[in-house]
Parts: sequence; C-alpha cells; structure tokens
Amino acid sequence: MSSERPVATARPASFAAALALVALAALLVACVYGRSLRYPLTRDDPAHLGQVERFARPPAQWGDHFREEFWAQGSRSGLYRPLTALTIQATVHVAGREPPALRIGNLALLALAAAAAGLLARRMGVGGGAAALLTALVAVHPLLSETALEVVSRSETQAALGVLAAAGLLARGGGGGAVALLVLASFGAALLSKEGAFAALPALLYLLFASRAEPAGDGSGRATERARAPGRGLPLLALAVALLAALALRVAVFGDFVGFAPEETAYVDNPLIDADFGTRLATGLHVLGRYLALLAWPRGLSIDWSYAEIAPSAALDRFALGGAAALLLGLFWLIAALRGGAARRAEAFGLLLAGGSWLLISNVARPVGTVMGERLFTLPAIGLLLASVAALARTAGRPPLRGLLAVVAAAAVAALGWRGTQRTAEWRDGLVLYESAARVAPQSARVHCTLAHLLRARGRDDEAQAAAERALELLPEYGKAHAELGGCLAARGATGAALVHLWLSAAAPQSGMAEQLALQTAERRFLGDARVRADFVRRAEQLEAKWGTRPLFAALAKERLRVSAIR
Repeated sequence: MSSERPVATARPASFAAALALVALAALLVACVYGRSLRYPLTRDDPAHLGQVERFARPPAQWGDHFREEFWAQGSRSGLYRPLTALTIQATVHVAGREPPALRIGNLALLALAAAAAGLLARRMGVGGGAAALLTALVAVHPLLSETALEVVSRSETQAALGVLAAAGLLARGGGGGAVALLVLASFGAALLSKEGAFAALPALLYLLFASRAEPAGDGSGRATERARAPGRGLPLLALAVALLAALALRVAVFGDFVGFAPEETAYVDNPLIDADFGTRLATGLHVLGRYLALLAWPRGLSIDWSYAEIAPSAALDRFALGGAAALLLGLFWLIAALRGGAARRAEAFGLLLAGGSWLLISNVARPVGTVMGERLFTLPAIGLLLASVAALARTAGRPPLRGLLAVVAAAAVAALGWRGTQRTAEWRDGLVLYESAARVAPQSARVHCTLAHLLRARGRDDEAQAAAERALELLPEYGKAHAELGGCLAARGATGAALVHLWLSAAAPQSGMAEQLALQTAERRFLGDARVRADFVRRAEQLEAKWGTRPLFAALAKERLRVSAIR
C-alpha cells in the first residue's frame, strides 16, 4: 500500500488569469492612490531628488549608481540600492522631476508586487478567489502606503517584486537554464533594490528544496507528495551568484558586507544603537506588536515612530507581550506548515518570508538605522498576508461558509481601501502629514521638530516655537530642535536667547559644519552687544537649572561663563 498522500496541486496561472490579477491590482491602486499624483513631493524626496548633478547624469554615466551609497554622501548608512536609484534616474531622464511621473512608477511597482503575490499563491496551490483576495489586500493595505507615496520608498516594493518573481519561478519546479537565469535576474534585482531582500533567502531556499506535487504513477490522476531532487542545481547556483554579486558590490562601496556604522546613527533615529540585548529584545517585541496591530487595522499611521514614541525598555508592555505571543504562535504555525508538505507550502513560505524579514529590521540581532518605520514592514506584511490567505482558503470548508467568508473578505478590502484613501489625503502637504503624525505619535521628538520647521516656513512662528519646545521636552539634547527654537526666538527679537540655542545646536551630538557656521556668523554679528550677552546669560541659566545634569548643558555653563566675561 502506498504511503503517499494526496496534496494540493500547483495551479499554473493562465495568461488571462495573470492579466486579470494585474488589472485588479492596477485598478485598486489607482482608486486608493491616484489622487496623490498631483501632490507635491515631501519628506525625504526633496532632499534625494535635490541632488541635481547626480540625477542629471547622461545614460552613459548611470552605472555610477552601482559605485555609491544610496544617498551619495559618502556615509556609512548601509543603504546600497543602485537599482532603485536607477529607476528614479530613468524616470527623471524621460519625464523630469515632476511628482506625477515619479509617483506613477511607485504605483506601478505596488500594483505589480500585489499581482505577483497573487500569482505566487496561485502557483503554490491557492485557489483563484483567494489569490485575488491576496492581490487586493496587498494593493490597498494602508500599512504599505508609504512605499506608494514617497518616491524613495519604492525600494521596498521594488525589492518585494523581485523576491516574489524569484519565488514564483522556484515554485514552478524544474531547473532549466532559462529558469535559472530568470531567478538570478529577479533575486539580484531585489538585492540591489533594497538590502531587506537578503532576508528572503531562507524562504526562497525552502521553495527550492521543499517537496513538490507530482501526478501519481498509479493512473488515479491524484497528486502525491514526493521529494524531487533533480533540477535544483542551476536555480541554487543562480541564488548563490545573485547573493555573492550583491555582497561583492557592497564591499566595493562600503569596504565590508554590512556598510553600517552605528556611530553615525542619531539617538533620535534609533535609541537602541547602544542598548543591551535584553532591551533590544523587549523593545523589538514591542515594535512587532505595533506592526501587527497596524496590519490588523491601520487606524493610526505615522511618518515617524522615533524617540520617545518608542523608547528603549526591558519591560514587557502590552505591545511587547502581543509581539511575543504572535512570535510563538507563528513558530508553531510554521512547524505545522512545514510538516504539512506541499499542501501548506504557501503558508510555510509566507511565514519564513515574514519571520526572516522582521528579524532583519527588528534591532534584536543587530541594531539598524531606525527603531520603527512602516515601510520596513513591507516584506513581512506580504508574507503574513500570503500565509493568512492560504490558511483561510485551506480551512474555508463548505460552500455556505466560503460564501460568508467571501463577503467578509470583500468588506475587509473595502474598509482597508477606504482607510487607504484617507491616508493618501494626508500626504497632500508636508505640514498636514506631520500634523497627522503629531496626533498619532505625540511622543516623537523628530515629529515635533519637523513640524516646527514646516510651521516656521508658513510664518506661524508661535506654533513653531511651541512645537520646537515640545521636541526639546522629549529630547533636551536634540540639536535640530535647538536650531528651530533659535530661529523662532530670533524672529521675535530675542537674540540672546536665540544665540543660546544656536550654541546648543552646534555643540549637540552629531552636529555638522552647517551648525558651526551658523553659530559663528551669529556670534560675530550680535555677541558684541551687551544686552544680547545679558540675555544669553539669563537664558543659559534657565536651561542649566532645568537640564544642567546633562553633559550638553554642563558644557553650556562653561560657555555662559565665557560670554559673561566679555567686556
């Protein structure tokens, strides 16, 4: 008696079915994000695209992107994304720097990634309706909105598209040279679009080595699970070549595989940089809990979650406990899916993709450049959605239950799409975007500092001053917030107090040449005035009384004595 057991067969999607999923994704993405085409660029986009000389390169020089860090500033950020820079470069070359053309590229990438997720699910045996649901969820989920609305964040969906394409090729089975070349191109493109794609390797290897469904040899027409080794050599070689080539390019640019220098990361960006493992673990679980809550229902989305909205802590709060519970549940689910063989291949792949991608950005194993960013959860979110939809399709049961689940699924897609349109509207203006962030993440010093800058630009100095002061309440040694407050005070004529904050901005950790020059210029112009010096001393004494135990303000005491001695 044969020990082979029936399993779900892979369902190769026809060209018409693939086209239908692409059309569905494009329609949904256009409905949710289409209005953003007329919005101005905001957040990191102006700084990135403001590198005029870089993005004015003729096509013959586009290869330079492969020899420089993503921001092209010689930093050690670890951000090496030459293909992302290349797609932006190509858009600028063809259509200029106007927002519509640049954002159309983002929306196209998101639609293709959503369709690729659905096609992959179909390839791994998930039914057509469930594959369409997965496509719709990826296309409209607001947690992925940043990757659609910020041009430089296209790196996330561009990498996801490459990973999903490579997975689809591996899920087909077979190991011909053409397939291997396509795997090499897809995974290589993902690795050179966003470093997070490195975390997809375990999931891709699982697909390569997992048992596959084959027709039974007894003439029954059933599909049976059989381990099949032939044909894996060339795809495995393709994955290895893509990986080694990406690592070699990183070494050429940064001098090592990682390219990340923790000392260049500001405390406000990631307060876990110098934290011990226990604190990183507890805080990483806290962040995971937040991510999962936003995946379940993205009610509160923020462009920034930095200090002190998420502060280092070794304690397990409700988010950390939720993250820990989800991690354990996911582990048991993964074990069951792996034991389930080909029938649960989509679930196992999705969980491996989600787990590996989360671990890379979690700060648990190694600190990264930020404590939390919604865009960073793109690959984990797609993996979890794939696993969840596959599990739902497997357990749907009888037709009446399937009908009810179809209604619930349609309602969920509609609700997420509605929330996505709301989130899109918040990107219509930088000030609106950060006012929203201040409501959702009121403890983020950087949100209040950026809000102060935007308010000053609109001439709303009183509100700007309040925002800058709030940023300093959260992080007293925040140099950028001191610079913003100094500008507000100078506009009100409080020159001596403004000089104190300019001095603090220049003396703060990680201050640069710009802050030093601004201080020197202001001192030459105003410090010769006795009234200004008196105001400087009074303001310095106030701040020392409030925060004098901190190193920056202890140094301010010495500067106060120097200024008071000037005659």
